Amino acid sequence: VLQRSMSQAGSLAAPPALPWSGTFHAIGARLLREYAPRIGLDTEFVSEGVYEPILCLVQIATAEDIWILDPIAVSDLDEFWQAVTDPQRDVLALAAREEIRFCLRGARRAPEKVCDPQIAAGMVGHGYPLSHTNVVR
Repeated sequence: VLQRSMSQAGSLAAPPALPWSGTFHAIGARLLREYAPRIGLDTEFVSEGVYEPILCLVQIATAEDIWILDPIAVSDLDEFWQAVTDPQRDVLALAAREEIRFCLRGARRAPEKVCDPQIAAGMVGHGYPLSHTNVVR
């Protein structure tokens, strides 16, 4: 349910050897707390026909890895969201409105240090909203 994505070399990387055990969300939270002072955060969700968006996928990028989280298979992500919103963590998220709302629902707080390249691009004169493709051009 928590899976490391393909490495830069293109082969499927094995998860790190963990010297501790615990629940899925506790391990994910510990990975974030101990190994990722800066993360990229992206979510996929369904918002059509529902009052609150339904979270379907969480993608976390660190300096070393990309992690994919299946929130449908896990009932309680509160500890994970607490780790994401740790006041010492830098969070990079494009068009981060929904990511921040998921943090507010799960951790009851937003990340303190958020960089949204879409907003930054708008502040320096690029059109808003700006897609990810156009931000990186």
